[in-house]
Amino acid sequence: MAARCRFTGDSPEAVRQFREAARLAPRDDTILIALANALQDQDRTEEAATELRRAIALNPNAADAHNNLGVALGMLGRLDQAVEQFRRALQIRPDYQDAQRNLAAALQAIGSSARR
Repeated sequence: MAARCRFTGDSPEAVRQFREAARLAPRDDTILIALANALQDQDRTEEAATELRRAIALNPNAADAHNNLGVALGMLGRLDQAVEQFRRALQIRPDYQDAQRNLAAALQAIGSSARR
């Protein structure tokens, strides 16, 4: 699956700073998306998925959050759930090329595993 847009570096300091920013601005879904990206950079995929779900709860129309959650779920092997998130991202933004590519890759992976 395609990489998502990254706002962060690979350091634990980025996670700490984004957590502090989220504490100071608890209704800002973009901070939670950035926090999730920082967690993902550290291979903390389950935690990243949790933060993306929080971002979606704040803003159900955050296409980036749905796409990034799809990427995380795909990495966790939850391809059916990933497909749902990519489709949701595309309902919000039909021209979202990363979500289009990610959906195609997830569907291909599901098809490949079904043929085995």
